Amino acid sequence: MSSLGGVSDDSIANAAHYPLLGVYDSQDERLIEAHIILAKSSGIDGFVVSWWGINSFKDKSLEKIIKIAEKHDFKITIYYESYRPWNPPSMNQIIDELSYIITKYSKSSEFIKVDGKPVIFIYAIESYERGPEFWLHLRKSLEEKVGATYLIGDTRNSNYLHVFDGFHTYIELNREIMKNLYVFYNTTMKVGD
Repeated sequence: MSSLGGVSDDSIANAAHYPLLGVYDSQDERLIEAHIILAKSSGIDGFVVSWWGINSFKDKSLEKIIKIAEKHDFKITIYYESYRPWNPPSMNQIIDELSYIITKYSKSSEFIKVDGKPVIFIYAIESYERGPEFWLHLRKSLEEKVGATYLIGDTRNSNYLHVFDGFHTYIELNREIMKNLYVFYNTTMKVGD
């Protein structure tokens, strides 16, 4: 059993896919650099990095990722995790966190921008019944604090077209499909004998 950054090889022994470089610590600068070099050699020119809050493990990792990306002409932005079932962020918290990200990180030459505006991907925009008006008000308040932004929301719902600059889908599922999939897998799929 080897260990790197407190993660043992045994802890992911049953994983379907195993990291090419072995288990690793997401804050190990040598491995961050290796991942960027591997990505660039494969034709990838940037990462969208999951982000979970101010001073979180992911925030500290992002500091290192951006610093290393700047040495390799490699673009970075964040994937703002707005779905946190243990503590859903309020509108004010989201505004504060997005303001923090933009203020702290978007000055980097490697932070992704469109027409000079920092690009932020936002996960699960419809969670917690956050409708278009929620995000419209949030965006207005955010841009009053930090200037123009380029927001890409995780949805296919056209009711959000007037709020976001673009859409993407992380998981091509909505709540009803997810509920049905859970029932399907829970009742028909078995692991092992």
